[in-house]
Amino acid sequence: MAKEYKTEYYSGQGRVFLYPVSASGVPQLNKMRWVGNVPKLAIGVETDKAEHKESYSGFRTTDKVITKEIKATFSATLEEFNAENLRVAFRAAKQETAAGSVADAVVANETPVVGDVFVLPHLGVSNLVLTDSKTGTPVTLEEGKHYTFDAQFSRGEWLNVEGLKTPVKAAYSHAASVTLDAMGEAAQAWGLRFEGLNTADDNTPVLIEIPKTDINPAKTLDLITEELGSLELEGTALRTNGQFVRITKLA
Repeated sequence: MAKEYKTEYYSGQGRVFLYPVSASGVPQLNKMRWVGNVPKLAIGVETDKAEHKESYSGFRTTDKVITKEIKATFSATLEEFNAENLRVAFRAAKQETAAGSVADAVVANETPVVGDVFVLPHLGVSNLVLTDSKTGTPVTLEEGKHYTFDAQFSRGEWLNVEGLKTPVKAAYSHAASVTLDAMGEAAQAWGLRFEGLNTADDNTPVLIEIPKTDINPAKTLDLITEELGSLELEGTALRTNGQFVRITKLA
């Protein structure tokens, strides 16, 4: 009886996780993080070979091939624009600012000109009060009369500056925020874990692991687009503790 042949096609979906790896190659699995929706993930393998040709047959045929290098790379498209993904993509230093209040930030040291713009150093400003430095009783400025203000981006524009005495100061409350300083940190090694589902085989689980990678900074960040934006990550697999790229599936 002929042996029954079982097809093993593949069509994948799944979750991509990243976790930091120490300089000595220790994976920090407790800090593993799902990066969100990833519509594209691929692994590539490149080989660099040196070929030797014999010089005795008259045909100059190849008689030896030496593999000089085997290189594995990965690419992933990330659609979640959260702070942690951006930090990985741009090797960014992260600074968190708690919600709070400011009592007397200087907005203008010199008398502003109508049409000039002023910007406060925090986002999500509320309860803004601007006062000048008039001797005796400072003038409290009126929004819509003396200035306009975009509270979301903390940007104002002067409408009427007649009689104002500088400096003009601001008191306000502000929301919490996260600031990312691109290329503000040294390169960090990351481990990649793909918990995949083979949708061509009843969602059979497939596990792909790259225990240590060097991720390149993202080349572009599309800020104005008609479609959902994405982050394109590319990296190189690094051999660590005898491991390179691991593929595990049910027998």
